[in-house]
Formats: sequence, structure tokens, C-alpha cells
Amino acid sequence: EEASSKWGAGAEAFVGTFVQDVATWEGVGAACSGAAQDWCTSGTVQGRYSASGGGCACVMEEEFFAQNAEEQMLVFSHGYEVDTSAGLGLHLYRGGSQFDFDLQGSRGAMERRESTMRTTFRGPDGSLCKVGGKSEWTSADAANGIAGTLKEFLACAGVTLDTDPGSIMQAAGLAPHVRTMGVSLEIQLEYRNEFTYAGTKAVYCDVRVLAAPLWSRRHIADSVWLPGPAGSQRA
Repeated sequence: EEASSKWGAGAEAFVGTFVQDVATWEGVGAACSGAAQDWCTSGTVQGRYSASGGGCACVMEEEFFAQNAEEQMLVFSHGYEVDTSAGLGLHLYRGGSQFDFDLQGSRGAMERRESTMRTTFRGPDGSLCKVGGKSEWTSADAANGIAGTLKEFLACAGVTLDTDPGSIMQAAGLAPHVRTMGVSLEIQLEYRNEFTYAGTKAVYCDVRVLAAPLWSRRHIADSVWLPGPAGSQRA
């Protein structure tokens, strides 16, 4: 399964935590021999062998946890655009977490002005939490993106990959752990600013991390020609 981390509208990242691997080998004619059956059923991963109509197949299934999934690094940047002219594009304010300036003016004629943005991470209850080892990121800190481990983002949401989904939500058919079920991390952004007639001097963004158990999967399929027990066959 996968931990799904959503970075706002239309953007998301996926981190695999539990893998269900299915490998299929197919042969025809002379490839479907006793040696093929032994190769299929006697390996490290014991497969299921079947034969019919002059063809044969071996299906091998394996399940395992992704190694050190919690230590996967997640990197993101965020930004805003505000139109104070009721959608006419006459008075726009635009900025981003990685910039020490913002843009102000009408669409197509915006001017760059000195500004800063501070990004603060909070849990569901509003308490401070740390991503990348700190609760607050300045524009300089975020110049190359805001980076933290999956473990840190999960901790901000008050969960780990070993959390029982039933402790977060009441529903039937839940897996025993988030690691085997999956979880959706929702990143909520709330902006505010300090404003003077000279322009915006500082913008603050509170980033709140929320978690919801979710059956989440990403299917990846491929077909290649691999050496089999009696020549190359499709797998």
C-alpha cells in the first residue's frame, strides 16, 4: 500500500510502504516441461504452476514492506495569489515560500517588492510540530523547497505507519496498521500578512497536517522477455 501525501489542489506525492509483487512467467511447447514445473514451485518464492492447451504459466507472489519508508524525503514549495479587485486582475498579490520578494500590481504589469514568508508547521490541534528538524521555515530556508521525512509529516498529523487505523476512524474492514492499509495526508495552508501602504512586508503561512486512513494503491505492470528454464519466455 502507499502513504499518499497531497500537496493541495491537484498535486500529490506517493510513498510506497507495502509491496504486493506478482510475477508471471508464460511458456509454450517444449518450455512446458517437468523442469519448468520444478523451477516454478521449488524456488525461493514458491509459485503456482499451471498447464493447458500446449501452454503453461507460473505465477509467483511475494509481499514485503518497503525498507525505511519513514525516511523517504518529501519536498514541496507553496505559494499564493490574491486578487483584491473582485476578479478583475487590477490589484494582485503573488508570492511563494522560496522567495524573498512578492509581486504586486495589475495582471501583466506586476512589480517586484521586498517581502518575506515564514512557514510554520502545526498539528491538527494547532500545536507546533517539526518538519526538516524545525517548526518554522524562512524564505531563505525554503529556497530549495521545504524538505522533511515522511516520518516527520506523519508525526505532525499525530500518527506513525504502525498506528492502528481504528484509533483514527471508526469503519469496517480496516487493516491492522497504517503501513499495510495506507493513509492520506492532507496539507492545509492558511496565509496571513502584515500590510502597510508601502506594500506587503511579511507573509505568514500556517501549514496544518491532517491524516485519514485510506486504502491506497498504485498498480505498476510491465512485460519483459526473461530467460526461462527452456529458453526466453514472456514474463
